[in-house]
Amino acid sequence: MRLSILIAGFVFAFSLTAPNPASAQDMRCRGTYTVRAGQHSQAHISTAAGKPCKMTYVTFGTSRAASGIRIASGPKNGSAATDSSGFRYAPKSGFRGTDTMTVDFTWNGPPSNKPAIGHVTFNITVD
Repeated sequence: MRLSILIAGFVFAFSLTAPNPASAQDMRCRGTYTVRAGQHSQAHISTAAGKPCKMTYVTFGTSRAASGIRIASGPKNGSAATDSSGFRYAPKSGFRGTDTMTVDFTWNGPPSNKPAIGHVTFNITVD
């Protein structure tokens, strides 16, 4: 899946992909998200109860590689972790409902290649 993102007049594109085969127990989170430099965005993703999910991304086109991703505010009804390719969310055993977490993304972007940051609050439906 490809997602084009407009950041301060420049288009950044991210591709959301399924997890590596080594993470076969994790499904891909359902949903998409947009990251905008200097802004706080909202996103809706979902997973099945008891099933961890992963969102991964790669940059392409004129964008620069992401230089960082961190959990700014963790979920209350599950756990979240980041790696160089994205993040993983795992709901608590038996939890069904809505959880929330905020993720900060940092990258070096044109035109000056200075670091840019975008925040995304994920509303996660666990069904």
